[in-house]
Amino acid sequence: MIAPHFIHAGLTHIAFNMYALYIFGRLVEGLIGTGRFLAVYFVGGIIGAYASLLMRPDGLAVGASAAIFGLMGYTLHYRLRRLPKRWLSIDSSFAQILGLNLIIGFTVPNVDQYAHLGGLIGGALAASLVGLPEPWPATRPRAGPLERAAALVLIALLSWAALSPLSLARATGQQAVVAWAEARYGRYFAPFVAADAAVLWTETDRGQGEWRRVGRLVDRPGESPIALGVYWRWERGGGRAGAGEYGEYSVYWQRLDAAGQWELWRTDRGTVFRADSRNDVIYRRSLIAERWPGEFDGRWRVSVEVDGWRQYQQEFEVASSSRRL
Repeated sequence: MIAPHFIHAGLTHIAFNMYALYIFGRLVEGLIGTGRFLAVYFVGGIIGAYASLLMRPDGLAVGASAAIFGLMGYTLHYRLRRLPKRWLSIDSSFAQILGLNLIIGFTVPNVDQYAHLGGLIGGALAASLVGLPEPWPATRPRAGPLERAAALVLIALLSWAALSPLSLARATGQQAVVAWAEARYGRYFAPFVAADAAVLWTETDRGQGEWRRVGRLVDRPGESPIALGVYWRWERGGGRAGAGEYGEYSVYWQRLDAAGQWELWRTDRGTVFRADSRNDVIYRRSLIAERWPGEFDGRWRVSVEVDGWRQYQQEFEVASSSRRL
């Protein structure tokens, strides 16, 4: 929850974030002092990380922008509650950074807008915790006890949702909420997780041929039979995996039939007792091979489930170049 705010994806990324931090960092620190500034920075950043984790549980996120949006959330809160309802210099800085982020968000891929929105909300909540200064900097920040209590409750609920969504869903007592949370987040709390799962293929008449990753299409060259394999690496999940604990997994191979229905072709099952020791290797867990060239031509779907929770699924097509011509 903290490390991503100090890691960046490149020089441009860190340069832009440091420019934004320079503008809003000086502004907020000048208003409330270094200690409160750090509280706003980290509360906003962590809640931004919560939002990213909840909305993009499979994603990777780095950068100080969630924390910077926390500073923006604080500034917006302060602006609306303490300053006159007319255009001020603080508005120019805010509009500049917000406008740049909107442009980047719509033009640059992989920008985590959920983290930005979460940071903005986190900064506003942090403002209720540390207090808002009066328009004159000499006045100490003040926040009422009810406002602080409300902010703490909201932050606690966001923390609970992000770190233990299944227990929060069960606490609501609503079966629909529990079912939704288990479907979306359940697999991350299994004792074991199928990491870096992928479908690979090779030509079987070439002996130990090269295994290639399957994309949307397996374009078989010539008239060679092929084999398809599902690979992954076992890693520890969010659930407890103590001595004697294990997980049951299933690999489902489905094929689209002539009527447009998914027909179960094969199911492989197994048990996992421990995580794999190497994190740079994936291992084959399921394999099917053609008996004659073209047997697998058509549309396929492969799914991996661990303890009843789907952890991986891919659809692809197998076709021969000569047949398509």
